[in-house]
Amino acid sequence: MTMPSDKRNDTVNSRTTVNLDDFALPSSPATQQNLTAIPEGKERKIQSQFSQMQDAGKTHCKYSRFNHRFLSIKKQQKNTTLVDGVIDLSFLQAEPKELRHFPLIGFAAAIALLVLTATLYFFELFNPVFLMAPAILSICLLGYTYEKRQHCYHFLSLYGDISLFEINALHPGKELVSAYIIDLQQAISTASGLLPKGKQLTPIAVAEMRRLKESGMISETEYEQLKQAFFAHS
Repeated sequence: MTMPSDKRNDTVNSRTTVNLDDFALPSSPATQQNLTAIPEGKERKIQSQFSQMQDAGKTHCKYSRFNHRFLSIKKQQKNTTLVDGVIDLSFLQAEPKELRHFPLIGFAAAIALLVLTATLYFFELFNPVFLMAPAILSICLLGYTYEKRQHCYHFLSLYGDISLFEINALHPGKELVSAYIIDLQQAISTASGLLPKGKQLTPIAVAEMRRLKESGMISETEYEQLKQAFFAHS
Protein backbone atom coordinates (compact mmCIF):
# COMPACT_ATOMS: atom_id res chain seq x y z
CA MET A 1 0.00 0.00 0.00
CA THR A 2 1.30 3.47 -0.83
CA MET A 3 0.29 7.09 -0.27
CA PRO A 4 -0.41 7.94 -3.89
CA SER A 5 -2.72 10.89 -4.14
CA ASP A 6 -1.53 14.49 -4.22
CA LYS A 7 -4.52 15.42 -2.13
CA ARG A 8 -3.45 13.09 0.65
CA ASN A 9 0.15 14.35 0.47
CA ASP A 10 -1.09 17.93 0.78
CA THR A 11 -3.07 16.91 3.83
CA VAL A 12 -0.06 15.28 5.47
CA ASN A 13 2.24 18.21 4.72
CA SER A 14 -0.18 20.74 6.09
CA ARG A 15 -0.76 18.94 9.39
CA THR A 16 1.01 20.10 12.47
CA THR A 17 3.45 17.80 14.25
CA VAL A 18 1.66 14.88 15.89
CA ASN A 19 2.86 14.45 19.46
CA LEU A 20 3.03 10.78 20.37
CA ASP A 21 5.17 11.34 23.45
CA ASP A 22 2.04 11.99 25.52
CA PHE A 23 -0.03 9.39 23.72
CA ALA A 24 -0.56 6.67 26.32
CA LEU A 25 -1.83 3.22 25.50
CA PRO A 26 -5.32 2.94 26.96
CA SER A 27 -6.34 0.26 29.41
CA SER A 28 -6.94 -2.75 27.22
CA PRO A 29 -7.55 -6.47 27.52
CA ALA A 30 -4.77 -9.02 27.43
CA THR A 31 -5.37 -9.67 23.73
CA GLN A 32 -4.46 -6.08 22.84
CA GLN A 33 -1.42 -6.19 25.13
CA ASN A 34 -0.25 -9.28 23.27
CA LEU A 35 -0.49 -7.37 20.00
CA THR A 36 1.77 -4.57 21.23
CA ALA A 37 4.32 -6.69 23.11
CA ILE A 38 7.33 -8.35 21.47
CA PRO A 39 7.79 -11.98 22.53
CA GLU A 40 11.03 -12.59 24.41
CA GLY A 41 12.96 -15.63 25.58
CA LYS A 42 11.12 -18.92 25.27
CA GLU A 43 8.03 -17.16 23.93
CA ARG A 44 9.96 -16.24 20.76
CA LYS A 45 9.33 -18.93 18.13
CA ILE A 46 11.74 -18.61 15.18
CA GLN A 47 10.15 -19.43 11.83
CA SER A 48 12.93 -18.49 9.39
CA GLN A 49 16.42 -17.02 9.40
CA PHE A 50 18.57 -15.44 6.74
CA SER A 51 22.11 -14.03 6.79
CA GLN A 52 24.07 -12.06 4.22
CA MET A 53 26.93 -9.61 3.80
CA GLN A 54 26.25 -6.02 2.76
CA ASP A 55 28.32 -2.90 2.05
CA ALA A 56 30.89 -4.76 -0.07
CA GLY A 57 31.34 -7.47 2.53
CA LYS A 58 31.87 -5.07 5.45
CA THR A 59 28.54 -5.57 7.23
CA HIS A 60 27.06 -8.86 8.43
CA CYS A 61 23.27 -8.87 8.53
CA LYS A 62 21.06 -11.43 10.20
CA TYR A 63 17.28 -11.52 9.79
CA SER A 64 15.12 -13.70 12.07
CA ARG A 65 11.37 -13.96 11.56
CA PHE A 66 9.41 -15.09 14.61
CA ASN A 67 5.88 -15.49 15.99
CA HIS A 68 4.29 -14.82 12.58
CA ARG A 69 4.46 -11.03 12.99
CA PHE A 70 7.96 -9.95 13.85
CA LEU A 71 11.35 -9.62 12.17
CA SER A 72 14.56 -9.22 14.17
CA ILE A 73 17.35 -7.39 12.34
CA LYS A 74 20.97 -7.33 13.48
CA LYS A 75 23.78 -5.63 11.56
CA GLN A 76 27.39 -5.77 12.67
CA GLN A 77 30.77 -4.55 11.43
CA LYS A 78 33.51 -6.53 13.16
CA ASN A 79 32.70 -6.08 16.86
CA THR A 80 30.44 -3.06 16.42
CA THR A 81 26.65 -3.46 16.38
CA LEU A 82 25.08 -1.03 13.90
CA VAL A 83 21.45 -2.15 14.12
CA ASP A 84 19.67 -4.38 16.63
CA GLY A 85 15.91 -4.04 16.50
CA VAL A 86 12.57 -5.64 15.77
CA ILE A 87 10.02 -4.69 13.12
CA ASP A 88 6.34 -5.57 13.19
CA LEU A 89 5.68 -7.06 9.75
CA SER A 90 2.07 -5.89 9.96
CA PHE A 91 3.21 -2.35 9.21
CA LEU A 92 5.18 -3.16 6.04
CA GLN A 93 4.18 -3.14 2.40
CA ALA A 94 4.25 -6.68 1.05
CA GLU A 95 5.78 -5.60 -2.27
CA PRO A 96 9.36 -4.35 -1.79
CA LYS A 97 10.90 -1.60 -3.89
CA GLU A 98 13.53 -3.07 -6.18
CA LEU A 99 16.55 -0.89 -6.98
CA ARG A 100 19.34 -1.60 -9.46
CA HIS A 101 22.49 0.37 -10.17
CA PHE A 102 25.40 -0.38 -12.46
CA PRO A 103 28.33 2.04 -12.91
CA LEU A 104 28.02 2.40 -16.68
CA ILE A 105 30.64 5.14 -16.98
CA GLY A 106 33.33 3.01 -15.36
CA PHE A 107 32.29 -0.02 -17.39
CA ALA A 108 32.36 1.95 -20.66
CA ALA A 109 35.79 3.38 -19.80
CA ALA A 110 37.16 -0.10 -19.09
CA ILE A 111 35.81 -1.50 -22.37
CA ALA A 112 37.15 1.48 -24.35
CA LEU A 113 40.61 1.10 -22.81
CA LEU A 114 40.58 -2.64 -23.45
CA VAL A 115 39.55 -2.17 -27.11
CA LEU A 116 42.22 0.51 -27.60
CA THR A 117 44.88 -1.75 -26.12
CA ALA A 118 43.81 -4.67 -28.31
CA THR A 119 43.81 -2.46 -31.43
CA LEU A 120 47.31 -1.14 -30.75
CA TYR A 121 48.54 -4.67 -30.17
CA PHE A 122 46.86 -6.03 -33.32
CA PHE A 123 48.39 -3.40 -35.61
CA GLU A 124 51.73 -3.62 -33.78
CA LEU A 125 51.82 0.12 -33.20
CA PHE A 126 53.43 -0.26 -29.78
CA ASN A 127 55.76 -2.67 -28.15
CA PRO A 128 53.57 -5.28 -26.37
CA VAL A 129 55.48 -4.65 -23.16
CA PHE A 130 54.13 -1.09 -23.02
CA LEU A 131 50.58 -2.35 -23.58
CA MET A 132 50.57 -4.54 -20.50
CA ALA A 133 49.88 -1.63 -18.14
CA PRO A 134 46.69 -0.36 -19.91
CA ALA A 135 45.52 -3.97 -20.37
CA ILE A 136 45.87 -4.69 -16.66
CA LEU A 137 44.27 -1.35 -15.81
CA SER A 138 41.23 -2.09 -17.99
CA ILE A 139 40.78 -5.52 -16.39
CA CYS A 140 41.04 -4.02 -12.90
CA LEU A 141 38.49 -1.37 -13.84
CA LEU A 142 36.10 -4.05 -15.09
CA GLY A 143 36.46 -5.87 -11.77
CA TYR A 144 35.87 -2.65 -9.85
CA THR A 145 32.65 -1.83 -11.73
CA TYR A 146 31.42 -5.39 -11.23
CA GLU A 147 31.95 -5.15 -7.47
CA LYS A 148 30.23 -1.75 -7.33
CA ARG A 149 27.02 -2.93 -8.99
CA GLN A 150 23.97 -2.82 -6.74
CA HIS A 151 20.72 -4.72 -6.69
CA CYS A 152 18.59 -4.60 -3.57
CA TYR A 153 15.04 -4.80 -2.25
CA HIS A 154 13.82 -2.07 0.10
CA PHE A 155 10.90 -2.95 2.36
CA LEU A 156 8.81 0.16 2.96
CA SER A 157 6.55 1.16 5.82
CA LEU A 158 2.84 0.75 5.21
CA TYR A 159 2.42 4.47 5.93
CA GLY A 160 4.85 7.11 4.69
CA ASP A 161 6.84 4.88 2.28
CA ILE A 162 9.90 4.86 4.56
CA SER A 163 12.56 2.25 3.85
CA LEU A 164 12.87 0.28 7.10
CA PHE A 165 15.38 -2.31 5.89
CA GLU A 166 16.87 -3.72 2.71
CA ILE A 167 17.92 -7.10 1.35
CA ASN A 168 20.94 -7.38 -0.95
CA ALA A 169 19.76 -9.29 -4.02
CA LEU A 170 23.27 -10.44 -4.97
CA HIS A 171 24.44 -12.30 -1.84
CA PRO A 172 24.61 -15.12 -0.91
CA GLY A 173 22.91 -16.03 -4.20
CA LYS A 174 19.97 -14.85 -6.28
CA GLU A 175 17.95 -18.03 -5.75
CA LEU A 176 18.38 -17.94 -1.97
CA VAL A 177 17.53 -14.24 -1.85
CA SER A 178 14.46 -14.69 -4.06
CA ALA A 179 13.21 -17.49 -1.82
CA TYR A 180 13.62 -15.33 1.28
CA ILE A 181 11.90 -12.36 -0.35
CA ILE A 182 8.90 -14.60 -1.09
CA ASP A 183 8.98 -15.85 2.50
CA LEU A 184 8.87 -12.26 3.78
CA GLN A 185 6.08 -11.26 1.41
CA GLN A 186 3.92 -14.15 2.55
CA ALA A 187 4.66 -13.38 6.20
CA ILE A 188 3.75 -9.70 5.73
CA SER A 189 0.46 -10.61 4.06
CA THR A 190 -0.36 -13.01 6.89
CA ALA A 191 0.67 -10.58 9.63
CA SER A 192 -1.47 -7.76 8.24
CA GLY A 193 -4.56 -9.91 8.76
CA LEU A 194 -3.79 -10.47 12.43
CA LEU A 195 -4.36 -6.85 13.47
CA PRO A 196 -7.65 -5.11 14.26
CA LYS A 197 -8.96 -2.33 12.05
CA GLY A 198 -10.02 1.26 12.67
CA LYS A 199 -9.37 2.96 15.99
CA GLN A 200 -8.32 -0.31 17.63
CA LEU A 201 -5.21 -0.26 15.43
CA THR A 202 -4.00 3.11 16.76
CA PRO A 203 -2.38 2.01 20.07
CA ILE A 204 -0.60 -0.83 18.26
CA ALA A 205 0.70 1.54 15.58
CA VAL A 206 1.80 4.03 18.24
CA ALA A 207 3.78 1.33 20.05
CA GLU A 208 5.45 0.27 16.80
CA MET A 209 6.43 3.82 15.80
CA ARG A 210 7.92 4.49 19.23
CA ARG A 211 9.82 1.22 19.13
CA LEU A 212 11.32 1.97 15.72
CA LYS A 213 12.52 5.38 16.85
CA GLU A 214 13.87 4.27 20.20
CA SER A 215 15.78 1.36 18.63
CA GLY A 216 17.38 3.73 16.10
CA MET A 217 15.87 1.98 13.09
CA ILE A 218 14.36 5.25 11.91
CA SER A 219 15.57 8.82 12.34
CA GLU A 220 13.69 11.61 14.07
CA THR A 221 12.70 13.02 10.66
CA GLU A 222 11.42 9.64 9.49
CA TYR A 223 9.56 9.25 12.77
CA GLU A 224 7.72 12.52 12.19
CA GLN A 225 6.95 11.52 8.60
CA LEU A 226 5.71 8.10 9.67
CA LYS A 227 3.32 9.26 12.37
CA GLN A 228 1.90 12.08 10.22
CA ALA A 229 1.27 9.62 7.41
CA PHE A 230 -0.45 7.18 9.76
CA PHE A 231 -2.78 9.73 11.33
CA ALA A 232 -3.54 11.28 7.94
CA HIS A 233 -4.55 7.85 6.71
CA SER A 234 -6.57 6.99 9.81
